[in-house]
Amino acid sequence: MTNPGICAILSLTTKRDGDRIMSINNRERKFHLWGWILFIVCAAFFIAASIKGDNTLTLIGSVIFLVACVVFLIPLVTGEDKNKNSGERINKE
Repeated sequence: MTNPGICAILSLTTKRDGDRIMSINNRERKFHLWGWILFIVCAAFFIAASIKGDNTLTLIGSVIFLVACVVFLIPLVTGEDKNKNSGERINKE
């Protein structure tokens, strides 16, 4: 037995309409962007706590975590054209 609500959600995400696909991609992109920004804020607090607590190992781990968050954030900030092309490709199929 299928849930009609789930079927409606799945049909919205699989429509072939390019505008709808783009709006879903842009919305998802914004959520990912805000998530990584919050991770960076957490990394800054971890760094501050490790400095205050004079814990070198935690400081090293926090800096590595901050660098990793920035690395994951780079494609979201610079890859806007890539998302547009993928939406167009899906629409043409």
